[in-house]
Amino acid sequence: MTPLRRPGPLPWGVALLLVLRLPSFVEPPWYTDEAGYTTAGRAMLDGRHLYSGIWSNKPPLQTWTVAGTIRLLGTSEAALHALTLLVGLLTLAAVAYAARRLMSPRRATAAVLASALLLGLPITGAQLALPDTLLCAATTWAGALLIPRLAGVTPAPATRLWPVLIGLLAAAAVGYQQTAVADAAAFGLILLLSPRGGRSRLLAYSAAVVGVTATWVGIFTARAGAHTMAFALLGFYGQYSAAWSAPSTGCSSPSPSACCSRGPG
Repeated sequence: MTPLRRPGPLPWGVALLLVLRLPSFVEPPWYTDEAGYTTAGRAMLDGRHLYSGIWSNKPPLQTWTVAGTIRLLGTSEAALHALTLLVGLLTLAAVAYAARRLMSPRRATAAVLASALLLGLPITGAQLALPDTLLCAATTWAGALLIPRLAGVTPAPATRLWPVLIGLLAAAAVGYQQTAVADAAAFGLILLLSPRGGRSRLLAYSAAVVGVTATWVGIFTARAGAHTMAFALLGFYGQYSAAWSAPSTGCSSPSPSACCSRGPG
């Protein structure tokens, strides 16, 4: 008889994550940002256009994902937590994939359990349907596919287009949150500096990231206008940061101009 293979670390991590996430499905309270994303998703399902008819300061994949969840599971906080549980499971699978190739079995198990703990505890907010949560699966899988391959512990693929897949995953993360550009740049730098990377693979990776991102930016810019898109994705954060970093004047409004117009007292 063929001896039974010992289970890898993933089942233990999945079990821990499920146990830690169960409380989020019991009468979960609404979180302010989730309510905003849900409102935008429902407006999209009603036929309104993102950026031109729906205000959002996030890339489109955030609203599309929430809208898809609403259509499939309905409008509830539990539905959003089911979405983030799926994202957590996919993220955990990526950690297990990389850990089993880069670490000893004991260390791989520890890495998966630590990741499950971070993804499951409410203090990290990973149960909330925020861009930072939803991009985790794409970013983690990009790293899980890239690092073992460049480390030489993953067999060489039959095609040379594997950097394109990693680029598509990095582009998906950018589609949730602008700051994921930093992650995409880090992956590109790793490809450039690794002996198993090189310029040709960096070019394929960069073409995927830039091509996908430029496509949706161009489409929405043509529909909503360059000024609207620039303010939604970039300018809004500059004004927001400047308003909250300004010296306190005793006014509760985040807009300095609003405080000045009210005068003293």
